[in-house]
Amino acid sequence: MSQTERSVLNYIRHALGNHLSIPILWYISHHDKATYEQIRGYIIYVTNTDLKQALSELVTYHVLNDKQGVYTFTKDGQALVPIIDEIFQWAHTTAKKS
Repeated sequence: MSQTERSVLNYIRHALGNHLSIPILWYISHHDKATYEQIRGYIIYVTNTDLKQALSELVTYHVLNDKQGVYTFTKDGQALVPIIDEIFQWAHTTAKKS
């Protein structure tokens, strides 16, 4: 594996590796924007600390904007929406087989 590949995979791990990243991104992709409280109501069985950390990481890695407590996609984050939809479709199809 090249150094570039390692760097890219490391970036992905940090930017999207939190177990809450995909659910957060899926929710925002279907609502265009969301507050912490809306996301908290959608994702059950999660601590406030974990959710705050996940949102902070997504903002730090320029996936989401945080404008006065309202989360939206950055331009770069918006490019993930089709990928998030594909992951959802994959899981939907695969989960039916279980």
